[in-house]
Amino acid sequence: MSAVADSSNVGSSGTGVGVAVAVTLLMTDTIARLLGSVTLTAGSVAITAENPGTDTVTATALSGQGTAAPGVAGALAVAVTDSDTEAGLGSTAAATVNGSSLAVTADSNLTTTVSAAPVPGANPSTDGNLGIGASVALNIVDATTLAALADGSAPVSYTHLHTAEPSHFRRRTSGGDAK
Repeated sequence: MSAVADSSNVGSSGTGVGVAVAVTLLMTDTIARLLGSVTLTAGSVAITAENPGTDTVTATALSGQGTAAPGVAGALAVAVTDSDTEAGLGSTAAATVNGSSLAVTADSNLTTTVSAAPVPGANPSTDGNLGIGASVALNIVDATTLAALADGSAPVSYTHLHTAEPSHFRRRTSGGDAK
């Protein structure tokens, strides 16, 4: 998922204002859970919550005021991500696994990148006019990866228990180059 906003120079001759705003919102839930009064008897039991690929969130805002006269430019990039990946055995569930395995697995991959900056190559100082600019990048991430047995659940026997494997990468850049 991505959003790109660009307020590049449009070449007008009067005083100007350029603003770019890019916003992304991603909300995902991947949940695998045995709940209620479920009783399983098996050689092995697997409870798996998995995102098959990488969730990628990108917000990019490029600012540039479109004049040769004094001007103001700004860029705002915002990414809000709420990603939950959960696997488990509920508090009233029971799994009898005849001495073999109970696997509870939660696996997620999430990459968020947010950038707010001036348009590449922008240099308001070359014409001798005043240019004022601001760039703000905001990256809000609430990511949970959980593999758990709830209090009160009853796994009778198992030889291994597999847990969560989160992979989260966040990047935020904001800046400008006043020359």
